[in-house]
Formats: sequence, C-alpha cells, structure tokens
Amino acid sequence: MRNCSIGSPEDGVAVANMFLGTGLMTYVSGQKTAKQDFVADPAKQLTKLPLVVITNRGTSGAAEIAATALVENKPRRRRRRADLRRRRSAPRCDA
Repeated sequence: MRNCSIGSPEDGVAVANMFLGTGLMTYVSGQKTAKQDFVADPAKQLTKLPLVVITNRGTSGAAEIAATALVENKPRRRRRRADLRRRRSAPRCDA
C-alpha cells in the first residue's frame, strides 16, 4: 500500500473486507452525517493467511483505511490480523 493515495473510503473498506472475516472495520461520522459502521462480511473474505501491510508517507485515503482496519482488527484470538511495516504516513483521515 506504499505510495497509494487514491480511492474512496468505500474502496478501502472493500480491500479490507477481502482479508477480514469479523469485526468493525471502520466508521464514518460527521457533523451533518449520522455515524455509519462498516462491518466485515465473512462471505467476502478470501484468505486467512498472515499478512504484512507496508505503508509510507505516500499512503493515504482508501489505502490508509484498509491498512488501519487490517492492523487494528483483533478477533477472538487476540492477535492482530496483519503486522505493520511502515515509514510514517501522512494521515488525512481518522480510521
């Protein structure tokens, strides 16, 4: 996901959903918008193999949402779904 800065939030959710089977991936909320949760759909999960997510300063937008969802998702096993290897990114959203 290095140097990826394009895509909508929905694209990031779709990518994360390919690797997550359960749990809250992210949510969207705003001053004039109601909170909307994005929960993983087990039917869309492609693999349960271990993952490493690589990011850098060029990672933002949809890629940042996907990376955060994968790293922060902790199923019942109490182990993260993915490990993060990064150089500091320039966040443009809170995920």
